[in-house]
This record gives sequence, structure tokens and C-alpha cells, in this order.
Amino acid sequence: STTDGDGEAYMSVDEYLVCAGLGGGVAKEMAVHPKNQALKFIPWAGVAAHLKHNGTLLTDTTKGQAFCFLPLPKENGVPVHINGYFELSSNRRDIWFGVDMSGEGKRKSEWNLALLQDAVAPVYSRLLAVAAQLLGPSALYYRLWPTLAPQQPWSIVHEELFQRIANMPCLYTTNSKGEGRWMAAKEVVVMADDHLLQDATDNGNANATDNEGKSDELALASNASENGNSNSNNGSGNSSGNGSGNGSGERQARRRQP
Repeated sequence: STTDGDGEAYMSVDEYLVCAGLGGGVAKEMAVHPKNQALKFIPWAGVAAHLKHNGTLLTDTTKGQAFCFLPLPKENGVPVHINGYFELSSNRRDIWFGVDMSGEGKRKSEWNLALLQDAVAPVYSRLLAVAAQLLGPSALYYRLWPTLAPQQPWSIVHEELFQRIANMPCLYTTNSKGEGRWMAAKEVVVMADDHLLQDATDNGNANATDNEGKSDELALASNASENGNSNSNNGSGNSSGNGSGNGSGERQARRRQP
């Protein structure tokens, strides 16, 4: 509960989708290694997506926060909250990280990286899979995706996540008849908007500098012609090649043409 401006108490309810689990890989190896016994590493992590406030679906992107069971005064750079058995910095304001450390400090830094890669990223990918079925191809679902790479060490979550979802049916596609289905990320073409696609085909690469200030929302489209030529229609979000696709702010995807 909380209080309003008049000091009256009222109930505020927030709903989250939470996924948690134990990690494997390097994180598991470090946790069971005898030399790390005193550090008591546990390869567990959880990810929480904020979906509703007082019964209403959120319309803004969440600024994800880091937790080590208690909140840390640090945003993690992705739109979900991350909790885990992290090793914390001496002032307990962030997780332990450094590239020029040695001894126990180096092991703590390596542990946090392993936990992010082998525990956080897997449960984050699982959360997206569940959210796809729970929310459908909605704006709220796509706001759970990270759009910009965060700073180290959190950037490893971003990198590992996109590798893991490559084979997951997590992007909703539609064809010219309006028929839709979920497809794996590796089966579609992902682009920021039609203007970036035009830059890519005209110049051989996407010039993000020329597109500053445009929406960070991902639009997904394909049906590009065999030579990769796509033209934007007066900035309206329609792309044309051998076929046409709707590249509006609501993320959509077209099947890749052979």
C-alpha cells in the first residue's frame, strides 16, 4: 500500500512475469570448483518483466534494475529486472567487474560474467518465449526486448540472449493474406525502419548516423528482392521489392524469400 497527496492509504498492485532457474556451463563449473568453495557461488538467477500497474497494461518501457535479492542503485540497461547471486562491489552499488584484476577479485568478476551468460540470458530467453504466448505480438511484448546494448558487464546478456533466441519461434510473421504465425529469429530479416533498409541497399551498409532521432522500435520485414533492393514509400513504413511488407512501429515480420 501507499499514500496519496492527502495522506490517505490505498492499495497499489503491480503484476510481473517472472522466470528463474539454475545455470550451467562455466557458472556451474565455477560453483562446484573446490577453490571457490569459500566464495559460495550459486548459479541461480531470475528475470522479471513488469506487465501491469493496477490492472492496466504498461505503455512505457521498463528501466531494468539490478538486484542481489535487494535492489542495487544501478540500471542494468535492459527492459527487465535481473536478480541473482552476484558478487557486489565494495560499496554495494553495482556488481563486481573489472578487466585488469587478479586473484580473488578476478574470480569474482569472472563469476558475474558467467552468471550473466549462463543463468540470466537463458531465463531471459525463456521469459520471452512465455511472454509471446501470454501477450501475443503486442507492443508490450516487443518492449520486453532489449534494443540497445548496455554497458559492460551487462552487455553479455544482450549478446547471449540474441544467440539463444535465434532458433526460438519468438517473432510473429504475416503474409500477404494476413495469415500469421510465430517464426524463429533467424528466419526473418530485422531492421530498425524502412529508411535504414534504404541506406543499406543504396550504400551497402546501414548508416545509423543518418537516422538519429528515429524510433528505436523494431520493425521486422522482408520480401526484399534478390539483389537486396528495397524502397521506402515516402517514409510511410511500406517497403517494396519483389513483394511488399508493412514496416510500421508495430513490429511485424515477413518470411524471407529464397
